[in-house]
Amino acid sequence: MPFSIVILVIGLLLGITTLIGIFGNFAVCLAVSWNKSLRTQLSLFLVNLAISDIGMSASCMPFAVATVLFHKQQIGELFCYFNGFINTFFSLASVLTITTICIFQYVSIVMPLERMITNFRCLLMLIGVWILSGFLATGPIAYWGRYEFTSNIFNCDYYHSNQKSEMSYAIALMFVGFAFPLAIMIFSYANIFIALRKHNSRMTRTTSISSVPAEGAVVSAGTKIRITVLLIFLTFIVCRTPFFVYLVFVVAEPSLPVDFLSQLSFWAIYLHSACNPFIFTFKHSEYQDTLKDIYSTCKAVVVKCCSNAEEGQKEEHAQGSKTAEPVKAGTEQAKQE
Repeated sequence: MPFSIVILVIGLLLGITTLIGIFGNFAVCLAVSWNKSLRTQLSLFLVNLAISDIGMSASCMPFAVATVLFHKQQIGELFCYFNGFINTFFSLASVLTITTICIFQYVSIVMPLERMITNFRCLLMLIGVWILSGFLATGPIAYWGRYEFTSNIFNCDYYHSNQKSEMSYAIALMFVGFAFPLAIMIFSYANIFIALRKHNSRMTRTTSISSVPAEGAVVSAGTKIRITVLLIFLTFIVCRTPFFVYLVFVVAEPSLPVDFLSQLSFWAIYLHSACNPFIFTFKHSEYQDTLKDIYSTCKAVVVKCCSNAEEGQKEEHAQGSKTAEPVKAGTEQAKQE
């Protein structure tokens, strides 16, 4: 692959996406560990999502960046399978965690009194996410599907052919990585919208006994939920649909050239991992306040360390001056004698 401005731009964009994904998701984990009030059930899902996205950013994207910048055309089979495994593992863990967040939001908003989600059930859902992701990612290692290096995406991709094992593996990825999460998302968010509309109707009928500020607060909360739901759904559609379409072409007609679609689908998944902290976490005021507190504390520590270092240097200089004065006086006395 000849070096060009296009290759350089691709490498820089992937590098920027990598840094945003790593630092953004790490900030989510740091905020939850810093502020005890953030350690809720929802935060358990958000931290799990951040961990999977950190894995995607730290393990997968740097490999793609290095492949772009150093013009690698092929790599060893063992390392290719490792690269393909971590790509699939963390990508599926991320999208399945988003699916569990949809289920959690549905139960919490639509039927909070009918079914309680305990901490144990939350933990079971997340364990199931990692087990299912690991099972599908291990498929090609167990000869169900195959990983192969693809230079146009700078990573190891799912090899597509007419063989039944490889086609069935692609179909499984289509279902688990897109169709199933999309169905859960549509069902959950459609019911959330219906529940909010019913709630607003009840509030409208009781306006005669409700205060205006309280009503406004409810409407504001409902609007925020709607905006969040739409943002989650649209981001999922934009970033995950290319991957689904790519797998459809792979299954329907393996001989079709899908290089551009393959490249677009994987880069969109990388972008999704970098966007998740901003969609799910950073828009909440409590997370924003916690991150500001972390920044202020770290800044104060750095300033204190720098001031201590300057004071130490001044003391050393002063001690050196005091030591030099007797020596200088002795030298002058010796000259006079």
